[in-house]
Amino acid sequence: MDDLPSDVLLTIFERLPDSGDLANCRLTSHRLLSLSYRTSSISLKPHQKHHSIPFKTRVVNLVSLLAASLVSISVSAKGSGSLKGDEQVDDLTDIGFLSSWLPLVGKQLNTLCIVNASIECAVGFSCALALISDICQNLHSLVIRKAWLSFKGIKLMPKLTNLTLKFVRIDDENFTNFRKYFPSLKVLNLSHIVGLKEPKIHLMQLRICRFTGYPESIAIHAPNLEELELKCMQPCSVVLECASASNLSISVAKSSIIRMTEMPRKLRKLTIKSLDIPPLLQFFRGIKGLGTLELEAFPITSWFDAYSVFSVTNALDTFENLDELVIGPVACSCGGVVSPSPGPSKSPGSDYWTGLMKHPEKKLWLGTCGSVLFLRVSTRQTQYP
Repeated sequence: MDDLPSDVLLTIFERLPDSGDLANCRLTSHRLLSLSYRTSSISLKPHQKHHSIPFKTRVVNLVSLLAASLVSISVSAKGSGSLKGDEQVDDLTDIGFLSSWLPLVGKQLNTLCIVNASIECAVGFSCALALISDICQNLHSLVIRKAWLSFKGIKLMPKLTNLTLKFVRIDDENFTNFRKYFPSLKVLNLSHIVGLKEPKIHLMQLRICRFTGYPESIAIHAPNLEELELKCMQPCSVVLECASASNLSISVAKSSIIRMTEMPRKLRKLTIKSLDIPPLLQFFRGIKGLGTLELEAFPITSWFDAYSVFSVTNALDTFENLDELVIGPVACSCGGVVSPSPGPSKSPGSDYWTGLMKHPEKKLWLGTCGSVLFLRVSTRQTQYP
């Protein structure tokens, strides 16, 4: 290993699954020891066996050693405590812990990822965002998972382009001003968010947005948005302004709550998961260039009576230029969700064939997902297994 070029060795150091192993490498030769101080990226995880030095102390020690060169840090407690003998790690968003090492690297840090073992690790709402925004003014990417976070005291992060908050509980239900603090965001992932009551995402540079949560309402104003994935169970209102979107995925219970200021002119793929598919098909019917349409129903049997029936024929007639229509396993398997077309045959599958006879250019594939079928209708030459 000592004979490898320096650039190769540095790449190996930076791609170690656990940079704690870097400490062992440093002790094998003077050359590796010297090169280790040029490492720009580290990823730290707890050991699955007893260690004489606590995990948080090891993080502080390694960051202190390599602080001059670090631009990317990932600290994860994922997996700790999952097996007998695993090292237990408490809240990684604790201000005392972050304050012990973040100031050493904050000015040059580009990427920061903090992952707790579980959301139960949190002992209260953390002011980690306030500390990070104060110290890391050059941060481009921030990921925090499984935490309780407060937005109090947060400052402008002018260079942040990628923000991911996943399995996060937020203490300010009225926080709406993403543009004020994150004006340069291009990628926003808010997944399984609890605590945002009426989020308003107004970001001019946003390209990709994914939101999963339980808000009363949500508004997204992003004129340059290319990809949107929105999963909200029963909001009262969804307002979308994303005229440039090419990939749109919407999961809502009912269609009546959706408003769009302008239909996406460049939409090529549309995914709908809902109890109310037919009105949503009509809502989007003005889109001429749609290539792929995916339809699915919520797999909630207690809501079975609330399902609105739809037919393959209607979907193909509404979007005549479709290259591909995919109907998911729940929609195929729930009786009454896919309805037969009018005619002598009332079997659930009759509509498949009626729709295909009206559109002979379409080809049909049947596949399996678990123990149920999904239906794929396509004009493409791809052969599906």
